[in-house]
Amino acid sequence: MAAEVALASVMVFSILLITLHFLKPENDPSWRMISEYEIGRWGWLMRIAFSFWSLSCMALAVALFGHVSIVGEVLLTIVAIGPLGATFFATDPITTAPESQSTASKLHSLFGAIFIFGLPIAATVIDWNLGARLDWMSLVVWLGLGVMGSVLFIGTRKIPLGSQARIGWPNRFMVLTYVAWIIVVAATIK
Repeated sequence: MAAEVALASVMVFSILLITLHFLKPENDPSWRMISEYEIGRWGWLMRIAFSFWSLSCMALAVALFGHVSIVGEVLLTIVAIGPLGATFFATDPITTAPESQSTASKLHSLFGAIFIFGLPIAATVIDWNLGARLDWMSLVVWLGLGVMGSVLFIGTRKIPLGSQARIGWPNRFMVLTYVAWIIVVAATIK
């Protein structure tokens, strides 16, 4: 049952995120991060989406009981705190200067970092435990993080965050790889 909850939850997250692209066309996906859908009108919908993403990780951790080590389950549970925190703390626009960021935006970034950097680690531990069936899947998650990280940390050193820094598509690619991992693992153990 928990694997089905994980699948359903990550699908709800995906549908809500896709819907927000149409409801908020002013958020240019080429340079705006998905977290910015929390700002303004329809922001509540992104908060609901984040809560479903968190639920998908928590449900997957439960579904993995007996399939993987306790370390993998605990790591995935910790990772699930990331989108849950993003549910309660909205980010500021990406163009906000670091010294002007709100406390909520700083907390959003902290919870985001837990998720963004934690999921590849949890995925690797879990995939190793699941064996040959999924060894390759954690590589997909690392690829998503690598693409996002290379653009964010290397590309934005020369270009300030804003419409010239094209970090939106890499952010969405990373999200796609993370969602795909949850779907594949949940479907495998179902």
